[in-house]
Amino acid sequence: MDLPLLGSRIRLAGHLGTISYIGNVDNTSGTWLGIEWDDPLRGKHDGCKDGKRYFTCRVPNSGSFIRPSANLCYGQSFLEALSSKYIEIPHGSGSQESVVLGSSHGAIVVQAVHLDKIRGKLADLGRLREVSLDNEGIARCDRPGMIRETCPIMETAFLNLTELQLNGTKMTWPEMQTVTAAMPKLRLVEMGHNSLVQLQTEDSSPTSNNTIQVINLDSNNCSDWTHIWKSLSYYKWYVLFVRHCRGALLITATSLQRLILTSNCVGAIPLPEHPQEDTVKHISLSHNKIDAWSNVDALSSWCPGLETLTLSGNPLMSWCFQCHHLIR
Repeated sequence: MDLPLLGSRIRLAGHLGTISYIGNVDNTSGTWLGIEWDDPLRGKHDGCKDGKRYFTCRVPNSGSFIRPSANLCYGQSFLEALSSKYIEIPHGSGSQESVVLGSSHGAIVVQAVHLDKIRGKLADLGRLREVSLDNEGIARCDRPGMIRETCPIMETAFLNLTELQLNGTKMTWPEMQTVTAAMPKLRLVEMGHNSLVQLQTEDSSPTSNNTIQVINLDSNNCSDWTHIWKSLSYYKWYVLFVRHCRGALLITATSLQRLILTSNCVGAIPLPEHPQEDTVKHISLSHNKIDAWSNVDALSSWCPGLETLTLSGNPLMSWCFQCHHLIR
């Protein structure tokens, strides 16, 4: 059995995790995988066993060791999922193929001409406007540039793509940034139901384009508001280089405008350390853990241009509902 790469995402019995160690464990035989689970309740320790540290968990006691097995789902890469859904390999059977069609009298076989030409047009990723890979078992991204290398004839791959849906996958935030770097017109990204605890890591730098206007992160496990905002700061402004008769003019334009954080774990929202000049106009924080008006007040400092805010399903709103009935 081939072993996965360090850092790969896995699924076991419905639980998601990241492989943080591959190798031997003292006083045992064979190879073990050290897993940091997205759900800390699935873990047994923090990567330290019998006084020896094998890996380190970001969340205490979210780690455990498991054996490589056929029950583990390692998923597929972004390119593999994309190819299987949107690219059909030409059959190479000449200009005529037999196609089975259904009818009221049963199946009939007809002869179709030049189907490979049709497949070629459908496989031209440059024609796509929206890509949905929800629940396609994506566990990792491909290295930067691999998409164009794999499809060299598609020089305009993703040139016109505006929406990318990656809900229910196993991709991390940095992996999403690597994938979207090849999508210069992308406006919307969805990464709901991905068990994300944190977004940008301290040692990673954005590789994505920054023209995204809507980010949907519903039904994850994000809780640290300051960390979330820092991770999103790359998408809030971008610079346009406009050429005119006297040279180049720099224009700062707005990008991210809508943020959806429904059904996460956001509770405390502190005041920012520095004044914010933010572009976000619409935020959904429904079904989080906000329980004080001071957290809501702090949002005006983070988002001076905020126009709409959704807070239904928070403890704060339950308290307001109870007070309303008491007053009545």
